[in-house]
Amino acid sequence: MQTRFKGLLAAGLLAFAAAAPAAELDLNFSNEAARLSGSWGLTGNLEADVGWLHNKDRGDAGHVGIRLVGLATGGQPPIRAGLGGRIVYFDSDVRNRSGSALALGGDVRVNLPEADRIQFGAYLWFSPEVLSFGSATRYREIGAYVGYEVLRDASVYLGLRQVNANFKRTSDTNIDSGLHLGLRIRF
Repeated sequence: MQTRFKGLLAAGLLAFAAAAPAAELDLNFSNEAARLSGSWGLTGNLEADVGWLHNKDRGDAGHVGIRLVGLATGGQPPIRAGLGGRIVYFDSDVRNRSGSALALGGDVRVNLPEADRIQFGAYLWFSPEVLSFGSATRYREIGAYVGYEVLRDASVYLGLRQVNANFKRTSDTNIDSGLHLGLRIRF
């Protein structure tokens, strides 16, 4: 299963290169972890995304997802938001356990009106026990970031995230947590 999911993620990232307009590529890293993800528009406000997080000591988490994106407010500053679902596969090196989940959630992003190159964002993805499979009983990913648009289609950011899973007969297992630096490119 793990090899198949990694193959699916690799295929998704390759398909990303030939994706529709409004694509975004995101690479972030810390001393312990790195994540590569991409998203692209499908039709209208529907967006697909794929990503892989690797922590050298704690394990991996990969996802493929789909969400509805658009403006959450009509005023200034406009808030961009997305809601949807992800199929997540995670493999913990700490407890030598793996599982999968259907995580629901979304993200918000806002640029300051007076300094529109400064950007704030947050996201949350959650799967309760009923939507978690294998030996997993829960999955949660939560994060926030502040960034600066160096170019209108490229930004750098500082983020904080926590990705954890819970397995049967064990406590929470952190797959990744802490600060990271990132680069986001839109094309």
